[in-house]
Amino acid sequence: MPTKHYMPVAGACRSRLLLGLVVLVGMSFADPASAAVSATGLQLKTQFGVHQDLTYDGYDWRRARGIDAAASIHAQISRNSLLWSRIEATPGTYDWSIPDSVVDSLRARGIATLFVVVGSPSWINGGPAGTSDSQYYVPTDPQKFSSWVKAYTRFIKAAVAHFKGRVSKWEVWNEENEHFTWRPQPNVSQYAKFFTAIRSAILSVDRNAQIAVGGMTDFCCDLDIPGSTFLKGLIAQRVKFDNVAIHPYPTDNHAPDVHWQWHANFDDIAAYHDLLLAAKLNVPIWVTEWGWSSARIGETLQADYLGRSLNMLRTLYPYVTVATYFLAVDDEGGEYTAGLFDASYSPKPAAAVFADFVTSS
Repeated sequence: MPTKHYMPVAGACRSRLLLGLVVLVGMSFADPASAAVSATGLQLKTQFGVHQDLTYDGYDWRRARGIDAAASIHAQISRNSLLWSRIEATPGTYDWSIPDSVVDSLRARGIATLFVVVGSPSWINGGPAGTSDSQYYVPTDPQKFSSWVKAYTRFIKAAVAHFKGRVSKWEVWNEENEHFTWRPQPNVSQYAKFFTAIRSAILSVDRNAQIAVGGMTDFCCDLDIPGSTFLKGLIAQRVKFDNVAIHPYPTDNHAPDVHWQWHANFDDIAAYHDLLLAAKLNVPIWVTEWGWSSARIGETLQADYLGRSLNMLRTLYPYVTVATYFLAVDDEGGEYTAGLFDASYSPKPAAAVFADFVTSS
């Protein structure tokens, strides 16, 4: 079962949406001079790829089909969860077989892996064992939380050592500003301590690793903690970070180049960047989830919106260095239908748009 992700709510028709939308005019777009640069002063190139979460799938043949699909559209990077709850289901016993298979199979096709550090076993987090969301529980008692963080750093050091030389990008948690994956409630101070400890642990094993604050969703508005508030909280607590991941899903699947005031928008990418620059933090942004449901807006409009968003990433947001579209393949249950491929692995028009964009970049 995939990690719970923020998905735009079922929407009204496009014509009705436009009544409440304001076309993007005069927005604060990136100055090319503020583009992300490496330590040598060279502008960093964006890696384009897809969210897959192959690590949840116990079937080799299905993982192989997913990787074939990603390779067919020339994906450069694949986003997958590093699941401590499955790797060390029993304390002291590690099973790396599925993540090893995913990483090695992707590498064989020339695709890098981005691991999302998310979840933990119920034997350490104290969550109700056997429930589907128990891995996302985070202890609220200060002493138990400290023990959880200490145990997590031990695990992550083992994981980074295991994948060193094969995985270099790590995203610390997923949508930690919502209660779906940081249970029972998101907490900026908790996450700040957790992120700082995990970042330090990763760098202690691989000093060349690239690490991002976990993908935050919804810059403003109706949410447990809006992404803007959450990021400001991290900055206020002087958390050191090198990359910030975000999930700019537009409310009701509206177009990427249309701004709907007081709602979530794809152009929130610029708002996050402006927030960082205001704090004198010119760090790269990773857009690790964004997408449109073909079941809600149709495959033709999905392809059109994807093409527009990719061109915006290329021309307006040069500080975005990782972009993984959500998602590669629709799930069989029909919950997630933003895939570039349907549940039978047949490509939608958006798959060709993605492939053409990457090969022309």
